[in-house]
Amino acid sequence: MRGGPSLTLEVIAGTDLAIPSNRTPAGFYVLVSTLHGQCNTICKAPMADCSVAWNQTLTINGWPLKFPRWLMPIFTRKFKAVHLEVRSSFESGPMLGRGELVGTFETTLEQLLRNDGQPISLSAADNQRASLELKARRSKNRQVADHAAGSTEQSAIGRSTDEARDAYTLFGRSNLPSDLNHSIDVFQSVLEQCPVNHPDRAAALSNLAHAVLCGNTKNIRTDIDHAISLFRSALDLRPLEHPDHLLSNLDLCQALRNRHLHQKGHTDLREAMDISLYVLPLCVEGSYLRRVALDTNSILHDNQISSSQYGECHHDQRSVAEIPGSSSQLSPSPSLSNRETRARGRNVVMFGETGVGKSSIINIIAQQELAETSNDATGCTSSSEHYLAEISNQRFVLFDTAGLNEGTEGTVPAAKAKRQLKSLLRELMSPGSDGIGLLVYCVRNTTAPHALARDYNTFYVGICQKRVPIVVVVTGLEGETRMEDWWDTNEEKLKNHDMQFADHACVTVLREHPDIPEVFTHHIKESSEILRNLIVNNCSI
Repeated sequence: MRGGPSLTLEVIAGTDLAIPSNRTPAGFYVLVSTLHGQCNTICKAPMADCSVAWNQTLTINGWPLKFPRWLMPIFTRKFKAVHLEVRSSFESGPMLGRGELVGTFETTLEQLLRNDGQPISLSAADNQRASLELKARRSKNRQVADHAAGSTEQSAIGRSTDEARDAYTLFGRSNLPSDLNHSIDVFQSVLEQCPVNHPDRAAALSNLAHAVLCGNTKNIRTDIDHAISLFRSALDLRPLEHPDHLLSNLDLCQALRNRHLHQKGHTDLREAMDISLYVLPLCVEGSYLRRVALDTNSILHDNQISSSQYGECHHDQRSVAEIPGSSSQLSPSPSLSNRETRARGRNVVMFGETGVGKSSIINIIAQQELAETSNDATGCTSSSEHYLAEISNQRFVLFDTAGLNEGTEGTVPAAKAKRQLKSLLRELMSPGSDGIGLLVYCVRNTTAPHALARDYNTFYVGICQKRVPIVVVVTGLEGETRMEDWWDTNEEKLKNHDMQFADHACVTVLREHPDIPEVFTHHIKESSEILRNLIVNNCSI
């Protein structure tokens, strides 16, 4: 704490802020330096026009404001100087390092106080178009914190990060491999100081990944596979609820596109497009991040057209299986490869985590044992299978899919299961196909809402783009007195995670057995009726 009068500086907004290097920032903040110390605003995300509205007040202490304004010229220029920097941050929360310099602004105490509470505009000192709008006034508060808005004190790894970032920025001007190599080496050292569970590990992974990717772009270091692996590791540490989840997705998207440009792998282009479609609807309207997502989507679309493999798949309306040389991992399941032999009906696609009971749900709806089921935690469905069912004289094709989020030792590894489901959804939604009448998201009663949101956004928002109806089926409720109580308790939680469903079903997938309690038997019969009505009432085509 420091006594004495102080200056209150309101940082209103910044306009035409240059986006630094080749990275998308999480936000910008203003650092104010005087002879008496430093303070800074919070970090705020930019809008699409590269402007930021901070509207934040900083208190700078120790100014000799008790003297009349006409005495101010007697103080030295150094004493009166106010240095401001706009810096970008690549983390929305606590920063690793001080970020990248965007623009500098020089002023004095006299200039700030000249209008005494009226807004003034400063132009960047380094010949950029950037400008800052400020407002200053005298304050008589004698007991305020020195750094009222935040501190820029750095840890050892923060200082090392700044060193690496300075070398990275210098490389952008010099194109000297030595500068980039130094940046990569120091970023690697920072990562080694951020073990698993360290709060800065995701940021350290992302920083190193960007430096390696930059080297690949400039043909200095070509290990782009390493960069993509680092981006994936950073994304794993930033789930849907993390403030930098979308930014990490776009970083990975950029790296996959770069690898596609070098290696012409259509799987990279497809994954990049999936990520782009997933991120776009989640970005705030009018934000710079949404602008980046839109630009990325447009670039990928152009790449898609120019790619003979990927372009044919989406523009001449042929299925992936018909494209010569396409990967078997991306081909539709054998059950879809021949539309002429598949029974016609409205398509209902079941998806969800492994072991949740998708196959059992199909058997309950069909009222016969069509799909193979399993009693253990691992899945029993290895690829997409379809089954014909009739409800109230209406025909439906029920698609059973491999369980999601199963470990590498399971029936179908998680990555492969996701690829299979994406391929199935694209195939059914492609022109000339039968379409999707209903998506059925099958979930456990014990799964947390934030965990459910990831697959919801990936497949319903990203792949299907909300163009088909979706319902949720909650299993494992046989022990409840009233199964519907689960929905009464959790409906609002799902909405808070931006999940909207046309309808729901709270059920059990147990089979009838003479030895089970009577309440279970009642729930089993009730579940059959609920599930069949769910399909009939919500299937759109």
